[in-house]
Order: sequence, then structure tokens, then C-alpha cells
Amino acid sequence: MLLRDATSLDGAVAILRELGFTDPALPLDSTARTALGFPQGIQSAWITQGRDSLRGLAVDLKTSSETRETLTSFANALAKRSPQLLWIVVAFAISRRELAIVCWSSTVSRTRVVSLFCNQDRLFESDAETLCALSAAAGDTDLTTHARWVDVLGREAITRRFFRALQAVVGELADSLAGGIDRADRRELALLYVSRLIFLSFLETKGWLNGDFGFLGNGYSRCVADNGSYQKKVLEPLFFGTLNTAVQSRSRRARSFGRIPFLNGGLFARSHLEKRHRHSVFPD
Repeated sequence: MLLRDATSLDGAVAILRELGFTDPALPLDSTARTALGFPQGIQSAWITQGRDSLRGLAVDLKTSSETRETLTSFANALAKRSPQLLWIVVAFAISRRELAIVCWSSTVSRTRVVSLFCNQDRLFESDAETLCALSAAAGDTDLTTHARWVDVLGREAITRRFFRALQAVVGELADSLAGGIDRADRRELALLYVSRLIFLSFLETKGWLNGDFGFLGNGYSRCVADNGSYQKKVLEPLFFGTLNTAVQSRSRRARSFGRIPFLNGGLFARSHLEKRHRHSVFPD
């Protein structure tokens, strides 16, 4: 509700209160805005003081401004002109129903800006969870609190990039599937294969796939060099005859993968959908 209703300076200040800024928010006049290096895209702003060096800003963005570009420029200006303060900004663009919570950390050479960007007409549980994590981040000092905010928002940015990439890969893989399968089934099969590969990439980073930290990529390269058909020649024997089969019961083909763990779970068993569409194959 806080994220959805932040369509005014009062709404943005309510979020800052949730983050621990209990002092009244005061409007910034033109002199203060100039001193802090406000970019042209900011229409109005209120400031509130938190513990010691913590400062919160509620910002109303102009209709014509680009949210990300304006806030990145603003963060860099504040980092340069008031490096002694620890800032967090809650900004909204009412015409686009956009909301952003922005924080940053600075070194001599660069400013690292991290943020949560929301579409207020399409909020996700993860958006609310991020706000909850920010609210719970209060530490013993202002420096600890601010460092935790940067960490929470930094992880949020990585998570969003990952899920955007995941969505794109699953969609591309689903579109590539042959065999006249309907869209929902193609997407489910694509997501299943991507999920398995993500899990295997975790095992790979631990060295648990025959001690080869490039196991998946190396196997793919060898297969493509030998006329391809990666799904049939490599993935299916790996999934269904190796990972889901006890070591002592594996075939010669399964043993050729080397030291591969036995995973006694359902992820590497053929699903009902796979059994129904056994002849549909993803291209290399």
C-alpha cells in the first residue's frame, strides 16, 4: 500500500517514515536546491533528518524527465556536493506511475548508485519485500544503516536483472521448440530445462560435476564439434540416466560423464509433459 499510494510528496514521506525518518519533512527552497545540485527534472522536494548523518529526500519528478537518468544525475550531484551526509531518496513520477527508492555509496573514483524501481500499476511481492528489508535494516549507527540499505538495493538490482534475463531466455527457448506444441506447454518445457541447467551450474561452481568447473560449456562444445544434437546426445543421458540413477546402476554411457552425483529428487525425472512430447527437441 505504501508503494502504491506514493503519488504525492506526503506518500513519499510516508515511505521515509517507514525507513525510520521520524522528523518532520520540510520543503527545500530554490537556494537549497541549487546548492545541492538539483537537476532540471526535479519539480519539488522535501527533506527529513534521520539519525546522525542520515538524510531522506521525497522528490516529485517532472513529467518530461526520464526517471532513471534524472535520479542517477541527482545521486552523483549529492555525492559530490554533500559527501558528509548519507542519503536515501524516494522519488515518484505521477504521470508515469513510477516510483523509485535510490541510495548510493561513494569512493574517490566513483559513485555506485543502487535502486528499486516500481511501476505502481504492476507491483510485485518482491517490491514489498525489498521495502520490508529496508525498513528492518536499522543498525547501531548511521553508517551501518546506510550500508545495509545499499546492500539491500544492490541485491534487488541484481535480482531484477537476473529475472529479466531468465524471462528472455525461457521465451526464446520456448519459441525454438519444434513439434507443433501449444504455447503454454512449450514455455513449461523451456522453464524446466532452464531450471535444470541453473541447478547444474550451481553444482559446476562447486566442482561436483566430475571436478570440471566448465563441465556444461565443455560438453556443449564437444557435442557441437561432433555434429551437434546436444539435448539428445548429452542432456537427456545426463538428466535421465545419470543424475537420477544410483552410481552402481549406471550404464556405460552414464559412467562416461565421470564423477557425477546421484540426485534422488524429481528435478531430473521425466515429467508427464516430457513423456507426452518425447519427440520434440530444442535446437542446439
